[in-house]
Amino acid sequence: MKKNETQFLSVQQFAKRLGKHPNSIYRAIWSNRISAIRIGQSKNSTYRIPVSELERVGLIDLEEIINDMVEKKLKERLEQEKKQ
Repeated sequence: MKKNETQFLSVQQFAKRLGKHPNSIYRAIWSNRISAIRIGQSKNSTYRIPVSELERVGLIDLEEIINDMVEKKLKERLEQEKKQ
C-alpha cells in the first residue's frame, strides 16, 4: 500500500474494533459524529470509514469514560464531606 493511501473499514469491522454494535455506528454516521463515505445510492448502499476515525472516535470514548469517572469521584467526595 502506498504511503498516502487511506485505508477504509466496513461498518462491521469498525464496530468490532470499537466493541460496539454496527447499528450504533450507523447512527453515529447518520448524525455526522463519524466520518464515512457512502457507496451506492439505493437502500442497499453501504459505508466505508477511514481507519483514522478509529483513533478519533476511540479518544472521544476514552474522554467520556474519564469524565464520568471524575464526576463519580467528585460526587462521592461531596457526599463524604456532607456526612462529616
